Amino acid sequence: MRRKRARRIRYRPVRRSAGARRRRSYRLIRALLIAVASVSIALIAQAAWRTVNTRRVNAALQAMRTSDGAAPSVEVAAPPMDAGRAERAVQAAADLPEGMALMGNPKAAVRATSRTAAVEKPERTVYHNVRSDILPDMLKLSRINPDLIGWIRIDSLVNLPVVYRDNEYYLTHDFYGHRSKAGTLFLDAGHPLTESAANLLIHGHDMADGTMFGLLVHYQRDGYIEKHPVIRFTTLWEEERYAVFAVLRVPTDPTKDGFVNYYAHPTFPSDAAFEQYIDTLRRRALQTADIDVRPGDALLTLTTCLDDDRLIIVARRMTDDAPSTRRG
Repeated sequence: MRRKRARRIRYRPVRRSAGARRRRSYRLIRALLIAVASVSIALIAQAAWRTVNTRRVNAALQAMRTSDGAAPSVEVAAPPMDAGRAERAVQAAADLPEGMALMGNPKAAVRATSRTAAVEKPERTVYHNVRSDILPDMLKLSRINPDLIGWIRIDSLVNLPVVYRDNEYYLTHDFYGHRSKAGTLFLDAGHPLTESAANLLIHGHDMADGTMFGLLVHYQRDGYIEKHPVIRFTTLWEEERYAVFAVLRVPTDPTKDGFVNYYAHPTFPSDAAFEQYIDTLRRRALQTADIDVRPGDALLTLTTCLDDDRLIIVARRMTDDAPSTRRG
């Protein structure tokens, strides 16, 4: 009996029409665009929330500093430190080794010249008035955050508190200790605020929304120093005024041309070293002002990121109502 041969079924691939292929491509592209748009909207919303929250915190701090948010008058008599804090400060000072002194924060011990040295060298320059009595508005803020050491103000650019702790914590935390990409302006750990501090170095993020040090980038423009020549820095004890005289863009790589070791000078070993540093700043500066700077002058340096570089604003403390032009 003959076997029946199995019937082979041949499957022919279904050919899609050109229109069907186009419709499939359109669907894929549309899905991709929707995904990209969703991610973009989420990022924009996150950035907007961060900006609103940062501005809200900053506005609250400014309003808290004084009733009208304005800079305080240094003519107001500062009351003595409250008894509890004063007692803690005295106790902490007693526990420090010789050659150490307390800054405004009772928790923070900072290197300073010993009292014995001050007696032996009466000619030692006193750059800052560090007292036990704190300005009323600063006392109010320091009770919220004892890391507070001052308040910096540049008209229409910056109006914020400055803290001192280390060079890490306030990169990612706001004044109240909450996590924040904007961080808080802080004094460099190696440049503590003492009577002998010849150069204070303050860090802040270059925020795209203009908060923190985000508007300092404009100092690179011609004539901007003349529009914003003065930095007001109110410490816990007094208001200081500084005249901007140099703006630099400094690479972080010390082997690159234009590098300036701006973070290594909390003090200067000699007048010659000070003059050499000032000369280097002027030669490497993008913008300069004709301000007289001499040994014995206190410096204030602001720094923020600028791509892979650092933007540096350097100012000299003023002893009168107007910046002094260079002499001789």
